[in-house]
Amino acid sequence: MPPVDAIDDIALVSLVATRRDEEAFSQLFARYQRVAYSFAFHIVKDAKTAEDLVQESMVRVWSAAGSFRTDGADGRVPNVKAWIMTIVARESFQALRRRKRSRKEVPMDIEPATAPQDEASSSPELVGALRSKLMELPETDRQLIALHFGGGVSQREISEALSLSQQTISYRLNRILKDLRSSLSAARLAAAVPVGGESIIEALSSGHAPSAGLHARVLAGVHGAPGAVAASAAGVTVLAVSGAAIGLLGLGIWMARPSY
Repeated sequence: MPPVDAIDDIALVSLVATRRDEEAFSQLFARYQRVAYSFAFHIVKDAKTAEDLVQESMVRVWSAAGSFRTDGADGRVPNVKAWIMTIVARESFQALRRRKRSRKEVPMDIEPATAPQDEASSSPELVGALRSKLMELPETDRQLIALHFGGGVSQREISEALSLSQQTISYRLNRILKDLRSSLSAARLAAAVPVGGESIIEALSSGHAPSAGLHARVLAGVHGAPGAVAASAAGVTVLAVSGAAIGLLGLGIWMARPSY
């Protein structure tokens, strides 16, 4: 078998699922800890909370690896990064709700979103331009973008978590999209819209770095985590995510309703 650091993401998830391979999990985490942390930070705006959320999310990745579909049997190309970022976004959303409702447990329904099916890969120039524009937004607007397009969180759910009216959420999202499209078109970086949701994730997945000890804490955390079979029995069913099916008008995330 080739060195773990030379194995692709899907193979790493398979090793975690079938062999409970901690080296494969460590490599997977090493690849995504910075982007996961930055993404969480943009949502919760607190360094310690963001690290805790990344730790919780990666333990969930360990537990649910067996339910990630890697065979593409449903016609969708598996996308490990999109899967991980969705988990991070949903954990972050839970944190926002806990701020408002103490620690009351709430459902985690993920509503599939309609998205273009022919999205091309995002160029570095496009991602860089998006990042610059997103960093100019008020913090709440960046939260909206990350939650809605990064985690498939509905406008109704966001409205409840952020104590904003659903009308306000809808207005802000539409305004943000219009401004982004206008700016990118003016720069000739987005000749065709909508810009992909993958680009949004990329743009919000940089700029912040976790502490040096996070990797060790996550690895320690998986020792007490349930296996993939136990996670599936608890009702966590994660399907493949297609990068081509992720669009700015929503993320094409196909997930069952995880039971917390």
